Amino acid sequence: MEMIQSLEELEKEKENLQKRADELKKKRDELNKKSRELAEERDELSAKIRELRVKIREHKIKRDELNQRVRSAKEKRAELNRLYQ
Repeated sequence: MEMIQSLEELEKEKENLQKRADELKKKRDELNKKSRELAEERDELSAKIRELRVKIREHKIKRDELNQRVRSAKEKRAELNRLYQ
């Protein structure tokens, strides 16, 4: 009788452990899925950031070119003002 009870207890413990293992596996799979989703979102945001950096760089170049043209125009105007005064 003791051996049967012990066998039943072992079976019950095995079932409990298997159930816990299955729960943990399910949780792991959920976390892996969430991790993949977050990695995809991170990659999308990184791509957008790279695009914005390119646009910023282009904008700065255009701004610097315009500023240089304005400086040149001011210098020419100042020179003309000196000549005709």
